[in-house]
Amino acid sequence: CLKSLSISNGCPDAVSFPQDEIGVTLPSSLTYLHISDFPKLESLSSNGFRNLTSLQCLTIANCPNLKTLPGNNMLSSLLELEIGRCPMMEERCKRDTGPEWSKITHIPRVAFWK
Repeated sequence: CLKSLSISNGCPDAVSFPQDEIGVTLPSSLTYLHISDFPKLESLSSNGFRNLTSLQCLTIANCPNLKTLPGNNMLSSLLELEIGRCPMMEERCKRDTGPEWSKITHIPRVAFWK
């Protein structure tokens, strides 16, 4: 029944979230997920997002090395994506030219903030 989850100051050495190697699965009931302050985070795991069919809002902040969003339509239910202080991700999500753009083009509200 968990609807909202905020994870901050995660494992300082984590390069993916959730970490595939430890087998963490997020609850399918989530509608809001906030991830922040992962200094070495490089990717959001497609495996970890595969059950998040109810997720409507995803906020990612202070993850300066993040460069990959989940693939295979794992973000298809999103209505809102907010990304703040993630310079690599902002660059990679540029309209029409960024390599991650195709993963977010269907989301009605995408916002970047500094």
